[in-house]
Amino acid sequence: FDGKPSPCTTTAIAPQNEKLVHQPVNGRTGRHVTSSFDECEPRPLAVRLKQIASTTVPPTPPIEQKIIRREPSVGINIDLSPCAEFVYIQFEELTQQQSMHLTSPNELELHLRIVADPQGTSTQYTTDVSLSFNRNPGTPLDLDWVERVHVNRSAVERRTTSLPGRRTVKQAWQAAWLMRAITLIDLTTLQGDDTPGNVRRLCAKARSPLRSDIIEALGAQELPIRVGAVCVFHEMVSSAAAALHGSNIPVAAVSTGFPTGMTPFPLRVQEIEYSVEAGAAEIDIVISRRHVLTGDWRALYDEVRAYRQACGDAHLKTILETGELPTLRTVQQASLVCMMAGADFIKTSTGKVTVNATLPVGLTMVRAIREYAERTGCPVGFKPAGGIRTAKQALDWMILIKEELGDDWLQPHLFRFGASSLLADIERQLEHAVTGRYSASFRHPMM
Repeated sequence: FDGKPSPCTTTAIAPQNEKLVHQPVNGRTGRHVTSSFDECEPRPLAVRLKQIASTTVPPTPPIEQKIIRREPSVGINIDLSPCAEFVYIQFEELTQQQSMHLTSPNELELHLRIVADPQGTSTQYTTDVSLSFNRNPGTPLDLDWVERVHVNRSAVERRTTSLPGRRTVKQAWQAAWLMRAITLIDLTTLQGDDTPGNVRRLCAKARSPLRSDIIEALGAQELPIRVGAVCVFHEMVSSAAAALHGSNIPVAAVSTGFPTGMTPFPLRVQEIEYSVEAGAAEIDIVISRRHVLTGDWRALYDEVRAYRQACGDAHLKTILETGELPTLRTVQQASLVCMMAGADFIKTSTGKVTVNATLPVGLTMVRAIREYAERTGCPVGFKPAGGIRTAKQALDWMILIKEELGDDWLQPHLFRFGASSLLADIERQLEHAVTGRYSASFRHPMM
């Protein structure tokens, strides 16, 4: 399921200790050319880096960690190794077969291979490379922008109602999309009867989300298939962090009086700090819906800004609880205010109310993300949560994201599913792709 190679390739040569910047490709700086939607090909996960040193490299060059930073609309900057006089670096599409793991919400780990040929002897050296994605710094509150928001509900519903019938993926492409969907799941347990033992079993499933026989039948043994994160209550953060140690899977903690957000404000801020200290790399906060319902956008902005500060290096996901918001206009307004306040993700729901993630709400929120990215240059992630239980629903959401935001958003650092039972159905569908038969649900336990 590697897909077809992309024409997006560029090379550069630079002297020692200079900085290379990824050159524009087809007029778009730092972005990859993608195939048309009709091919139904999800964009590969990252870029492959090949660093080939000249014959002037010493026989035992020092191997040091290089830092690669990807800035919005700028590209990728590379700090060159001091061991090479000239370095040839090639950027091209990467399939999941390359070694790449999510080390934190804003970092991806790859392996950089330096191939030297001193005195005619081929030597290979390998080191880790950290690929960091800049966070959303936020902007000053722009009330004029917020008040100008208008949403045509009829048009939104028409668009989302026709989406599942117009777009679909089948056969091998469907299996490839479903394997990508696994990497986008925030595997979640938010029950009152959670125990450390349950959380450890869930983390074991997060490490190995597919049965080994299915992986072998799909020919995907080399793919780093793992979920995007494990989401738990604060009380279970330390257990999850211990169980996921060394797996490069981040722990996400729900916070700020989840799911209602009705605890005293100082306690909500302290809860974030405690979760970060316990090992959470992502914080899912609930906003005070009363600020949205009364139109007090300044209070909402200040609240989310304080949460962002309390998160420190942890990524902030703001839950709007759209099932309790009266109109799509208020959903878009709340989305914009949260992004202005510095939210790294906006999330639909807690999963604890009657109406959770719906495609009309999702379309409204991703349009707000697109508008914010166009104005500020800062991409913000999106997380639908609650009620997403089947592989077909996951594909509908991925198609919506691909059409509205593009392939760049079909990555774990910009798109997640909040789900507890979705993984089991995806695994069941992948087994059907291999055997031609649907299996019983007990063959795919979550814990």
